[in-house]
Amino acid sequence: MVSMQSVFSRFPRLVRDLARSLDKQVELVIRGEETEIDKTLVELISDPLVHLVRNSLDHGLESPGERAAAHKPPQGTICLGAQQQSDHILVTVSDDGRGIDPARVLQKAIEKGLVSQERAASLGKKDILEFIFAP
Repeated sequence: MVSMQSVFSRFPRLVRDLARSLDKQVELVIRGEETEIDKTLVELISDPLVHLVRNSLDHGLESPGERAAAHKPPQGTICLGAQQQSDHILVTVSDDGRGIDPARVLQKAIEKGLVSQERAASLGKKDILEFIFAP
């Protein structure tokens, strides 16, 4: 067993460098670093976590100007957390950005052939958001 610190330690620099390249201001909040995880899982969750954090920066958090126009502080926040829940580890990534636009997700799903235009018309928000998990 190792602590989640071994997983989370790479994220401050990743977030700082990516935020700089995207010209965004962001604070990274890490919780649950002391949570223990099996060594074999560390490699399995590292790449998906990097992908989720990058998505938060790329697509979730607005630019300082967009945030100001939405009456938000110019600096966004990304939270990375881990906690023990019985015999499982719950790992979370969240941000205070604009959220997911279901219309945009649906349009991309149609473009990529994941759903037909006819079927798309009958989908609810929950069904549409499920497309973000499709390969």
